Amino acid sequence: MDNDPLINASTFDAQDLRATTRINRIPRACERCRFRKIRCDGLQPCKRCDEQKESCSYRPGRPRTRKQYRKLPWTSQTKSPRPQPNGASPGLSGGPTSSDPRPLESQATLRPDQWRQSLRAGIGVTDSRTGAPQFYGPSSHFAFVQRIYERLSSKSHEPITPSPQSPIPEGVRVWGLERFLFSASEKQNINPTGEAFISRNIGERFIRNYFKIIHPQLPILIFSDIMSHWASIWGPPSRHCAPQDRRLVYMVLAFGARVSPAKDPDNTELTDEWAEYLLRKTDVSMLELSEPTMHLVQLLLLKATYAQQLMRPNETYLHLGYAARAASSLGINRSTILAAADSQIHQMRLTFWIMFAMEKITALLVGRPSSLRDDQIDAPYPSEHLQSNDMPMHDIKQFAHGQNDSIFVRLMVELGKLADKILTSIYSVKEVTAQEQYLIEKKMIECEEMLTSISESLPTHLNFLDEESSIGEDWQETQRLHLGLVYHSMRMLIHRPVMVFTTFFPSSQIAQLHAPGVIQLQQSNGASIASARSIILLARESFFTRLPEVRYDGSLASYIVAACITLLYEVLDPATDVTHAKETFTLVEQAIECLDTMKHLGPQTGKKMSSDIMQMAKNVLFSSPQGQVVDEFLMEEFPWLR
Repeated sequence: MDNDPLINASTFDAQDLRATTRINRIPRACERCRFRKIRCDGLQPCKRCDEQKESCSYRPGRPRTRKQYRKLPWTSQTKSPRPQPNGASPGLSGGPTSSDPRPLESQATLRPDQWRQSLRAGIGVTDSRTGAPQFYGPSSHFAFVQRIYERLSSKSHEPITPSPQSPIPEGVRVWGLERFLFSASEKQNINPTGEAFISRNIGERFIRNYFKIIHPQLPILIFSDIMSHWASIWGPPSRHCAPQDRRLVYMVLAFGARVSPAKDPDNTELTDEWAEYLLRKTDVSMLELSEPTMHLVQLLLLKATYAQQLMRPNETYLHLGYAARAASSLGINRSTILAAADSQIHQMRLTFWIMFAMEKITALLVGRPSSLRDDQIDAPYPSEHLQSNDMPMHDIKQFAHGQNDSIFVRLMVELGKLADKILTSIYSVKEVTAQEQYLIEKKMIECEEMLTSISESLPTHLNFLDEESSIGEDWQETQRLHLGLVYHSMRMLIHRPVMVFTTFFPSSQIAQLHAPGVIQLQQSNGASIASARSIILLARESFFTRLPEVRYDGSLASYIVAACITLLYEVLDPATDVTHAKETFTLVEQAIECLDTMKHLGPQTGKKMSSDIMQMAKNVLFSSPQGQVVDEFLMEEFPWLR
């Protein structure tokens, strides 16, 4: 614990920490230390290069001067935003720019109690058509996007709740994210009474697409059962499958249409229309909700996962909440029901525990409470050592992953438990005093240790941390990718409060002077940045090398966009040099390339938002002291910087 990068000795107090941050600066670091982002003593050779027996060289030319900031006084006074012509909001013309003449030192800051309150605050949004409000907590991507927008707009000192004149927070509205909050109008445009039919061959192709891309991450159905139900639909009415089985088939078909590869935009639009039509045929009545079955739990899980494809977190959260209530009513959260060891019980265990993981993770991602209580769950995990006669019978081995699904589900459950700990301890709604801030930092360390424990239990075929691992089967690559994205997202969310804290200040250096407790902002932000980079690299590797078909999984877009925003935030710090900004822009462009291949509304909106933030980051870069030393090669590599 003494060597932990986030925390120093517990005997340090805040005043001691501020004293340690007032260090003597050197004119220039050597190239090796600068590249590795570690401190250099400026000697020739420097201490680190001398210890490592490495060559020590310095960049030629005069070092740039760094503007000296004075410590900001406490103030509760806030400056009202400058009025815009014709009442337009500051961001409606493309977002904030560098035209704000206010020096960074003059920006208002908050008192410590206001900081702590703002760190716990989420955002409220209201549907202008129905008047229905929604809440997204501080751990949600929407709240983080709004905070970044305020940082770009130099409004970090203002509350992030919508004004009476605007039911949607400005950043969410400017970047067009409200379309992912409310979906009633789009569903009303679909005619549910019309009848349409797809050919049997196309339906079978949709089913296979589902089992190739979606089933590995949601192993709750059996391929042979779905194919049997699909075949019965084409027989005489007397031989049709039961209505609940038919709905599962329609749900699988809708998924298969959504993730089908499309060679041109017309085909994409056509398959999306099929997906929406088939989805409408799976609606659940209130009577069915009052008398839940395992079919209902499975259907709700499928609906929640489908909402992830459309980047609709509110729908995902609601469907998972319904599924959790239905599962508790059925008693599949208790060992009394799941004590046997046959294939049916095995599928019930898989269904419950993957629902548990999804519900806990989604609750964190939207910043809302979970519907499940851990102290009311004693259901056994799905067995990782199944006998052949305990396995469900499949007529195709491609979709029979057996005990490997149990391993994947167990790892997802551990990530779900971690998500719950992050939500309840780091993002607690309870008011935190200055003394209790130390406890939150301790919880951050505990969450990091849980992440490390999970990474150490990864089997070879799911080890996303091994960049040299060989390419596995399709289902292995799908599970490996999803585990990696959730894992790195958890790390970003562990450290996000630190990153949000720095948005209240002009730079992270000034933020460190006011940091509560003994947390080290630079190291914590570095952990977030490292995980954001890993998300983009992991997705890019899968999209273009390991499993290209996975790019049609729209649920991946939200992870990529969150990583882009996290990376671009770092560029806003005045201490960021041009070389590091270039590396960040290159990585974000790779992420945008991934989003560009996904061809659906959610990823395309994420691409536009990331591009807008890159433009804003460029404005910040050129308006900062280091902007005057931007080289011509940077302009040539990124034409949009001109």
